[in-house]
Parts: sequence; C-alpha cells; structure tokens
Amino acid sequence: MNVLFWCIVIGFSIAQISCIEVPKQYMDEDVLACIEELKPDQSKLLSIFDDNFYITTEDLDMYNLIECSSDKSKLIKDNELDETLTIIEINKTLSVLTKEDSNVAKIIFDQCKNAKGDRVAKRLINFHNCVVDEINKL
Repeated sequence: MNVLFWCIVIGFSIAQISCIEVPKQYMDEDVLACIEELKPDQSKLLSIFDDNFYITTEDLDMYNLIECSSDKSKLIKDNELDETLTIIEINKTLSVLTKEDSNVAKIIFDQCKNAKGDRVAKRLINFHNCVVDEINKL
C-alpha cells in the first residue's frame, strides 16, 4: 500500500509507501516517478515502514528511492531541508494521521530540521522518524 510521505518525507515526500491505506491523491508524483524509474522490489516497498509508521529500512534500494524522490522534489537545497516544501509534506502527513491544524507543521519542522545522517537518505529517514515522534506526542 502506498503513502508517499517521503520523506518524507516521506518522506513523507520521500516515503509514501506504507502499511497505512491512503488514497492515491496523497501519493507524491516524484516518488511514483522514482518507483517507475528504479523499479524496486515491491515487497521492499511494503516493508519500508513498521507498524507505527517509522522507517526502519537499511536497504540500499530504498535509500536510492528516497534520494531519487528528494532530488526530484527539490526537498533539499544547499544541503538543508527546504522549509516551505517540507512543511507542506508534514501537513500532508498530518492530514492523514491526525486532525491537527497546519500551524503544528512548523513546530514539528523546527523540532526535527537538524536530523543527521551519513547520506541524504539516512538524514531524511531520521527526519521522518523525528516527525513521527512529534506527531505521536500530539
């Protein structure tokens, strides 16, 4: 089942493929384009998220998918998350998972924007998981 919140944002903008049933309108075109381009194993797509919507994969194919979608979406500029685009993605996730208003997205972004990782995909995964932590606190 797909949910591009990829990545995240899933990464939201980077990760809209999950065990949560989400209508197709919530899927990101960039992620869908990367899925078509990279043709990852479908079973890997289904296992990118755990039951609590955390990204747990260490799979190179999934890292490549995350990086492809973040490149296409221009989510990272000058090695920093684009605040405007990222807040839009957080709002998409909030609309699926909660009924919180859009002001919460900025607060969540500020809490998670300094996520670290040794490559773009790992940084986005850590950002995504931070966002999930913050949403769970709501």
